[in-house]
Amino acid sequence: MSLNSWSEQFSVNHNVMDVDHQRITQRIGYLYESMKTGHDKNILLPLVNDFIHSVEHHLFREEQYLKKINYQDFDIHKHQHTLFLAKINEFQCSFAQENQPFAMLSLLNDWVLKHIVETDMKYK
Repeated sequence: MSLNSWSEQFSVNHNVMDVDHQRITQRIGYLYESMKTGHDKNILLPLVNDFIHSVEHHLFREEQYLKKINYQDFDIHKHQHTLFLAKINEFQCSFAQENQPFAMLSLLNDWVLKHIVETDMKYK
């Protein structure tokens, strides 16, 4: 399994959002590599928590930005964020139970990049 990473094609031309998106995909990559090399939960748990914190922080900032610019599809966008947070919760549970965390991590990575391309690009 391999993960796609952030590249300039995912830029929304907003430096703060782009940096956030880069950090999120980077943290997914760190977590994936650490899981692949067989690190135990004592090492992985801080990476999981850092990933979750990065996502929550970004979503909050993005929603504040979208409100500021009176983004017309704000409610739809926020709903997608809510769904993603539910996916992250699934990942956290999957990780805790060691139930296919690699597959869930791949789904999260794909969701992030798809969300950037299909949803975040609309406020570009």
